[in-house]
Amino acid sequence: MRQVAKRSGTSLATIYRRWPSREGLLLDAIERFAGEGAPMPDSGDLRADLLAVLGTMLHRRRAFTESLPRLIAEGAASPEFGNAVRTRLLGLAGRMLDSVLRQARANAQVSPAADLRLVADTALALFAYQPVVHGRPPTRAYATRIVDHALLPMLGLGLPGAPGIQPPPPTAAPSARHDRCVTPPG
Repeated sequence: MRQVAKRSGTSLATIYRRWPSREGLLLDAIERFAGEGAPMPDSGDLRADLLAVLGTMLHRRRAFTESLPRLIAEGAASPEFGNAVRTRLLGLAGRMLDSVLRQARANAQVSPAADLRLVADTALALFAYQPVVHGRPPTRAYATRIVDHALLPMLGLGLPGAPGIQPPPPTAAPSARHDRCVTPPG
């Protein structure tokens, strides 16, 4: 907090009046960085719009994704802070995804039966997976894979460029050899 006061050229008391805790300051700083000037895509092409949202998340949220494991740990220790992370930070990306998906539904690009909330949650979960599990922010290629291999198929749109789905070939009845449990010699 002292460093923030020094860099901003104000007193420590002023900083504490605005942000009673460093967690509040951190959340405001990340939220501002994450959402500042982020355009809401509406090109009419669902895939392009989803890629644009994830691209914005990549560009604007590098600091957020790099700090996500720490934010999750802090959130586990403080339920109030964890709730703030979920609603203020993850909620921002979720609202962008929701808007794109609702617009696509309004334009009849996706089925009325598609679970848009689950699609948005899946995008956020897969996006957060890289920094939480692997300790690195997701790449543009990974964001493209999220859209092409998870979100579009969940919306009933299949894989881009994939041929029509073919039924599986008929299977023969299992042989007697595979129906029995074989105990290894011992």
